[in-house]
Amino acid sequence: MAKFTNGLYWLQLVRTPDNHLTGQLESSILGQDGKIERETVSVTGAVNGGNVTISASMFGLSVVTLSGSLDGNKLTLTGGQPSPMVLVRADISDYQKQANALNAQSQGILAANAAARTRQRTAQTQQNFVSEIGRLVARMHQLDSEADVHLGRFPGAGDRYRAITTKMGEYLNKERQLAGRPDAGVARGQIVVAMNQASIATDQLHNSATSLESSVQANVQPVASVVSNK
Repeated sequence: MAKFTNGLYWLQLVRTPDNHLTGQLESSILGQDGKIERETVSVTGAVNGGNVTISASMFGLSVVTLSGSLDGNKLTLTGGQPSPMVLVRADISDYQKQANALNAQSQGILAANAAARTRQRTAQTQQNFVSEIGRLVARMHQLDSEADVHLGRFPGAGDRYRAITTKMGEYLNKERQLAGRPDAGVARGQIVVAMNQASIATDQLHNSATSLESSVQANVQPVASVVSNK
């Protein structure tokens, strides 16, 4: 068995009475993405005293030829990657232990990558949420200006609508400050409550001014619906 920084080799050999070798070579290579690439190839070779020659083949074609020496429990081969390849005699339990460690390393990388993707999606969602609220407040300000003529017909209505707009602006600023923190959901809930209150208030105005109702439906409600569903 040979263990290196990002992988593991497991060489199984059988020596025949006439000093020929047959077996297989398993490789497990850990990629930067956390996935393990595994491959098994057949090997043949010969041994002469302490000198060893091994050829790895796939589909009957020679892939690479390795040569080296056997010294006690250590087999050193050159001609492949990594070179030299130093393999130490081991049993199946030793190999399984190292394979499990490589799997754990893989799972750690995969989990870290998944967490990074989740953070990216969360950040993008929060950014989109803030943008939608910003658009809503901007449209409400625009509607506030356009509706002055209509609101002037109803005592106190203009003050109520401007108060709603101001409150929405306060919640937007709070959401921007809390973005990325675990308690951001509370701010979102407050914003949804504020939007519901705004909807009730504007509905009351709709009952008195049909033209103002059309402006609210065209400029505020579409964005408010999107934001409240985030």
